[in-house]
Amino acid sequence: MEEENKSKISNVEWGLVFGGAVMIDFMQALLEWITMGFSSIINPFIDGFVGMSFAFYLQIRGEKLNDPKRAFGLLSTFLLEMIPGLSEAPLWSIYVIYAMLLSKRKVITKNLSSTVTGSSQKK
Repeated sequence: MEEENKSKISNVEWGLVFGGAVMIDFMQALLEWITMGFSSIINPFIDGFVGMSFAFYLQIRGEKLNDPKRAFGLLSTFLLEMIPGLSEAPLWSIYVIYAMLLSKRKVITKNLSSTVTGSSQKK
């Protein structure tokens, strides 16, 4: 039961994934700025690769994509990245934070509920 509530991805690993997402967002924005619009041809391919890579990574690390919140987050991030002006926004970085919070929600809610029940029992 304890293993079920524990996140399968460590904080360090989430930090590395977030750093990669920041770099992807930065490179897409830089590409958009340097090519002055030509990246609207290149960025969808980058987004397709990144979207599939994040989905594959989460799946092999045990974070199942059958959770509707996770699947909706990934799909909406991918679709928002397809809008020409939004490809410069840090949407992949925001998605990684969202996925991390979804992954850690069981641990967070368990800690909060034990804190609340522990403080109410002391009174």
